[in-house]
Amino acid sequence: MPITKDESTWPIISLSLGEAFDQETVEEYIAYWEELLARRSAFGLLMVHSAEKNTRPERAVTQLYMNWCKMNKREIAQYCSGIAVVMQNAKLLAVYKPVTALSTKRT
Repeated sequence: MPITKDESTWPIISLSLGEAFDQETVEEYIAYWEELLARRSAFGLLMVHSAEKNTRPERAVTQLYMNWCKMNKREIAQYCSGIAVVMQNAKLLAVYKPVTALSTKRT
């Protein structure tokens, strides 16, 4: 389980994405998003990415996530009040910005 979730401060949820935004991680992340959206209640995400690597996620992984976000953008905008992303390394921001941009954009 690459993602750790903390809902103890609901409606603010803390997520740790672990070491990599790989296929397993994105599938788990999407499943958790679906669970959150099914609650039909407002929430906010605090995402902590602890990886030290400066590598881009694989294109297919990024595309899977972006396609899911596009299909669910109305529900994301309705229930997700905002997302804060915390990176351990400033260089990671440039690497992961395309991955998080779609889900953090307000419609």
